[in-house]
Amino acid sequence: MGLSDRENRRKKSVVNSLIDGRDSVKDTKETVKYKQKAYYITDDIYKAVNLKAAKTGKDKSAIVRDALSIYLKDILKELEDERLNK
Repeated sequence: MGLSDRENRRKKSVVNSLIDGRDSVKDTKETVKYKQKAYYITDDIYKAVNLKAAKTGKDKSAIVRDALSIYLKDILKELEDERLNK
């Protein structure tokens, strides 16, 4: 493995994305549109989201989206069914 190979591998690492402040997940998701919203959460939920993000390497927004998708699964299913029946 040459120097350029090592540098390319290092640039794509999760650790490097945390250091650079860039979001490695955002680089791969071009087909889904997201809306930026602000919600109030407790300190414990905030800490839990940060811990989960650190453990999984996902960004905090992805953690919140995953949690909301699970919690709102039934309503999301209804919305999808309505969209398909139009």
